Amino acid sequence: ARVAAPGALAGLFAGVALGLALALLAGDRLRLAFARPTGWAGRLPPMLVGLLAAALGVGGGTLSGPTLSLLGAPLPGVVGAGAVFNLAVAAPSVAAFVASGWGQAGLPWGSLGHVALGPLALLVAPALVVTPWAAGLAARLPVAALRRIFALCLLAVAARMAARALA
Repeated sequence: ARVAAPGALAGLFAGVALGLALALLAGDRLRLAFARPTGWAGRLPPMLVGLLAAALGVGGGTLSGPTLSLLGAPLPGVVGAGAVFNLAVAAPSVAAFVASGWGQAGLPWGSLGHVALGPLALLVAPALVVTPWAAGLAARLPVAALRRIFALCLLAVAARMAARALA
């Protein structure tokens, strides 16, 4: 069931991505916290990131990196956490798509429920090859350069989503 118009969700994501990109560009001048929140306050950011990422169909790492940075996490460590967020959002989503189409007639060959295994492999294989290289690069780059790279990626995604929202 549709909760909101696709253009509205794309616009929301564009706004969130733009805000997070600007926060990354601001660097240490903009922080919501200088120590990791604990208790319920510590549970709220990952829940919001996961909910928004799942609703918008994007990887959790796209939103978790800048969010963790705003909460005082060191940026090089945020890269690995982003990968974990991606898995935490993707695994239950894939399981839900498999379950929702399980045993359904008329699905294309090579499907497991509503998951097409060929395209899944085409997405996963390059990620597995590139991940060790990217993690090593992130560990070697100066934090300021890493911030700018992440911010530029978020700005590009925000621009694309804004264009989609206005189309």
